[in-house]
Amino acid sequence: QRVEDPVQGEWDRWSVRLHDAPRSSVAAVYVERADIVALAAMAVVRVGDRDARVQRARVSGRMLYTTPSAARLAKAVGVEAVDIPLDDAPGWLSAALVPAAPAADQDPGRAAYARLERALGGREAVRALLRERGLSPRAMKPEDWVALAEEIEEVPE
Repeated sequence: QRVEDPVQGEWDRWSVRLHDAPRSSVAAVYVERADIVALAAMAVVRVGDRDARVQRARVSGRMLYTTPSAARLAKAVGVEAVDIPLDDAPGWLSAALVPAAPAADQDPGRAAYARLERALGGREAVRALLRERGLSPRAMKPEDWVALAEEIEEVPE
């Protein structure tokens, strides 16, 4: 969900994607009955001044979030709620949370854009990279997206 806060600005809130009607909320029932609700996502660190027009995003790795926050729905009942890097998670959990491979019928430009989003941590980070390089997403061709994704993937950690 997109949240517009006059003090903090706009931000995204991650929640469970289930039927959510005013009278009967399936999502609320599942969340109430579940012992653990977690979010697996890329950890993004904002670099730059908060009031600056350009902020750079740096990805610090994949995380499993179990602590609740204004930006995510998460909980842990009966266990200590901690955010753990997925590299430190049990093997079966890390294997289960590997992103799916793009469909074979997906065009190379869209697949490259999806790889860029995963590598950089989201759409806003991709937009920031394009602005930094003076590129326009509308003017880019599929082969440009593929070349940019390959260039980003070659950068050492």
